[in-house]
Parts: sequence; C-alpha cells; structure tokens
Amino acid sequence: MMTPQQFNRALAIQIERDLAPAEITRRFVEGARRDVQRRIATGEVPRQFIRYIDGQAHAEDSAAKPESVILYRFNALAEAARLALLELYRRAPVWSGAYRRSFFLGISRDGGGGRYIPAADFSPRTMSADATEIIIGNTQPYNRKVDVQREGQRALKFSVPPNLYGESAAVVRRRFPAVNVRAVYSVDFPNQYVLKTGPRAGKRVHSPAIILTARS
Repeated sequence: MMTPQQFNRALAIQIERDLAPAEITRRFVEGARRDVQRRIATGEVPRQFIRYIDGQAHAEDSAAKPESVILYRFNALAEAARLALLELYRRAPVWSGAYRRSFFLGISRDGGGGRYIPAADFSPRTMSADATEIIIGNTQPYNRKVDVQREGQRALKFSVPPNLYGESAAVVRRRFPAVNVRAVYSVDFPNQYVLKTGPRAGKRVHSPAIILTARS
C-alpha cells in the first residue's frame, strides 16, 4: 500500500505526463524566471543579465521547448561601478563640490558603440546588461594632481590622502572578484582639457581613471 507521500508523488508524475508540451514549457520558463527574481531580490546575483535559450541571446519565451537549455548570464559591472563611484566620492576633496560633481562614466557595449555620461546620471538598475567596459574618471583638469598630489618634484597639499583611484580600485577588486578592476595613469575622453603652456602644450592633460571589465 502506498504512503500518502508516495501517492502524491505518483499523482504529480502522472499530471506532468498528461500536460501538453506547451504547458510544460511555460512552467519551465516561469520557474527559471521566478528563481532568478528571487536571487536578485536576495542580492545573490546582479540585476543585469542576458537570457539565452538554446544559445540564442534575448530569445522570447516562445523559443523555448521542454528540452531547452535556459542560461542567464549575469553582469556585475553596474554594481561594481556603483561601488567605485561611492569610494571615489568618499575619498574626493570637497572644496566647492566641483570635483565631486565632475566624475563621469564611459560605458562600452558588446558589438561596439558606447557613451559618456555624468556620474549623476548613472543608474545601475537601468544599465544595459551587454556592457563590456566602464571607465570612471573626472573632467577637472587637476584630476591627476588630486590623485598623486605632486607637481614635478614639489609635493602638493590636499585635504585628503593621495592615490584615491588606486585605493578605490582595490576596494572594488576585493568585493567583485568576477570583474577586472584597474587604476590607470591616464585616459582620453571628450572635451578633455588641453594644456596651453609647458613642454606638453597642445596635448591633453593626463587624467587618471578606473577601468572595469567583466572577466571572460
């Protein structure tokens, strides 16, 4: 004689056998979606992802079959960039507030293309999941002076410690091991200040930044 548990299990198996393939597929897709939403809600995975059905990116639910493979590829770049900005803000000198307001992000996407936006316009929730690289820098011409706090052999005095890009990058690297994070000596960006005097006159001012890319 079956136990109640065995009976319920046998009944569930029979119901599954009687379901139409379309209904099986619908339950399969919905189950995967609910599991991802639960993981996002608990902070286990980032909000940004690309869904693949049988290897096809951005596939519609209708592309799924009962035997399909559904893969979610999560992108931690947005959350890593958010933490990098928070660390840079925390370490940046206040003064009039101009330096803190001048951070920007350069966001590159899979397949080419990209854009530069002020940090104030950045939202991790709305960033595309196909982002491949994020550059975080500052448009102020004295950005490098704030970072190294030297001008030639002369030490400069600021209200904050030096190496804000390197220190901020180290924090992000520890928190997001799936993201490549590095502080760089200088990057180029639109409307970058051009030196008017000295041996580098006519050239872009050196401006440090943090570069984030997803590990392959």
